[in-house]
Amino acid sequence: MNHPHVIWENESNKPELIRTLRDNGYDIFEINGEIIHDLETFFHQIVNILPQDPPLSGQVNLDAFVDSLWGGIDNLSVEKVAILWTQINNMLYSAPQDLEKLTVCFNDVAESLLTTEFGLDKPIVLTVYLFRNGNDLNLDN
Repeated sequence: MNHPHVIWENESNKPELIRTLRDNGYDIFEINGEIIHDLETFFHQIVNILPQDPPLSGQVNLDAFVDSLWGGIDNLSVEKVAILWTQINNMLYSAPQDLEKLTVCFNDVAESLLTTEFGLDKPIVLTVYLFRNGNDLNLDN
């Protein structure tokens, strides 16, 4: 699960990280992972949280998710975006393969936003933070 634009953090670091992101001009979106335990619950949760263009239906479709998130972030007309996903443990332990698919999607969107090759006027920095409960950030489980 090594993707350069997806960063694992401990939940206790969240307040300080939010201050730092705001101080550095990031637009911040927060996904509450309390009820997310697989792809289906992820899609139901994010449909009204993350920027989207075109809008997502809430049905599981990873290709649509990537396209919609890219378009939604482009439409924000900002230079930096952070997505904070709290309580990632729920999905990490119940559906790690689904979490891996999503981290690949987030990383792909972040990579493509860093170039003007796909029609952006200027690059956009996207960083996704996955907040894990507890002190154990060993992801080899």
